[in-house]
Amino acid sequence: MLSWTLWTAAAFAAPPEDQTERREQQRTAVNRVAAAHDLTMITATARLVLRQAALRTAREHLWNLGRERNLGADWKLGDTHWKAAEAAMVRDSPPLITAAFADDLRLRNVWTEAAVTGLDGEEADVIASHFESDAGKEQLALMDWFLSETVLFRYTYTNQFQYDMPGTEAEQKELQRIAVPKIPRKDNELEFSKRNPEAFQFVACSPESRYCPGVKYVRLVAKKVSSELVVTIDGVLRRVVEAVEARKPEALAHVEAFLAQRRPPPAEPAAAPPADAR
Repeated sequence: MLSWTLWTAAAFAAPPEDQTERREQQRTAVNRVAAAHDLTMITATARLVLRQAALRTAREHLWNLGRERNLGADWKLGDTHWKAAEAAMVRDSPPLITAAFADDLRLRNVWTEAAVTGLDGEEADVIASHFESDAGKEQLALMDWFLSETVLFRYTYTNQFQYDMPGTEAEQKELQRIAVPKIPRKDNELEFSKRNPEAFQFVACSPESRYCPGVKYVRLVAKKVSSELVVTIDGVLRRVVEAVEARKPEALAHVEAFLAQRRPPPAEPAAAPPADAR
């Protein structure tokens, strides 16, 4: 098996048609690697984070309006006019989120491109073949779980994910539905290695070995893939926030309706006295 350096040198030295064939073989092997991963949990996390970003942006604006206009304690989440203002501000976010993460294609493409730049064709083929084995499938499930947890924790620790945010119950239940069956039954590495020595060898050999690309791939996933996934989600998040902020003027009509509800009705004009009483 050629190392990455030797494989690259051989590719550049080969005739154009051979280089094209090598690139096609590399792409095929990398696609097998990317297709093996389960991205449903990360995709559900993205939908939830984006939904919360839209609501958080709208609610912060409405809270600031309440303070600026002295709307009092009755101007709060749950008030009829608040709900109407919030709905008007976030109405563009559901189609944006759906278009971006209706499936896992966007994130899988990120994974594929990261793997293409980090693995040669032979390395990718070894990794894909390992993931097709029984031991590899079990190891793959652990990798996907911990990567999904890492992405979710990133948004939790940066205060962009809240476990009990009202209005995101459906997205939270969907994430829970997907995540619960994936919780590892056992993630103790020693026991794991005893039951699956092939999986242990996949990450226990020297990262410099030409015949052991596992460590290199784990590093690629932990650094480049995870960061690129977050960058992709963050890019959509910015668009969602911008869409909410563009609707800020629409909240003012609902603030005025709230104020009108609080104003006392104008006093009735005094009736004129009867003619015979003048």
